[in-house]
Amino acid sequence: MYSGIPVEEIQRVCPACRGTCSCRARIREIPAKEKLQYLHCLLSAVLPVVKQIHSEQCSEVEIEKRLRAESNGGGGGAFE
Repeated sequence: MYSGIPVEEIQRVCPACRGTCSCRARIREIPAKEKLQYLHCLLSAVLPVVKQIHSEQCSEVEIEKRLRAESNGGGGGAFE
């Protein structure tokens, strides 16, 4: 017990006890290998989203190119 709070409750809510603390002191304590594993996991989770955004942006660029070509008379436009 700590100030009337059971240890189990502290472990349940305390970021440091749960291993999710992100304070600078805690980050310095984390071994480099563990940091790399965390970053790999984070990038693996984000990569599909970034790929989807890139795909959508490429599609938008192609649509804009077609629209510009059509508005320029369909031939010989500066944006083709």
